[in-house]
Amino acid sequence: MELAGYGQEIRSRDSFNMGVELLWGSTDWPDQRYADNLMPGATSREFFWTAVPSWGPVYLEAHGDLNLPVPSYITQALNPPKPAVPPVPITYNLPKDALVTVAINDAQGNRVRNLIPALPRTQGPNTEYWDGLDDNGKECSSRRL
Repeated sequence: MELAGYGQEIRSRDSFNMGVELLWGSTDWPDQRYADNLMPGATSREFFWTAVPSWGPVYLEAHGDLNLPVPSYITQALNPPKPAVPPVPITYNLPKDALVTVAINDAQGNRVRNLIPALPRTQGPNTEYWDGLDDNGKECSSRRL
């Protein structure tokens, strides 16, 4: 197989760098964006399609039908840990229908939990529930953040 436009043949066990950026929305201009496959330690996601040094490695295996382990984030999503404490209600009022992101930070301003990511919520009172866990599924040392 040849890498399109580069005249370089790709073989099993080769590797190359690649970035994945998905843009979508409900209008002519995308209002949602997802960038993945970052080079370890890279932080540049602005104009990801041009940030070639930030693209991460892709490794080609020698054969298909690989027996890969289930990623830990899938296992955790399918079997979420039971919180040791009851959920904490987080209430807020919206002046109009909107996409809402709720994140929990500790007293030092460090992100502890990304609770909900840009989900649609209706005008008026809303409540989200935090289970007291951080993004790694571990109980926070203090729920008085």
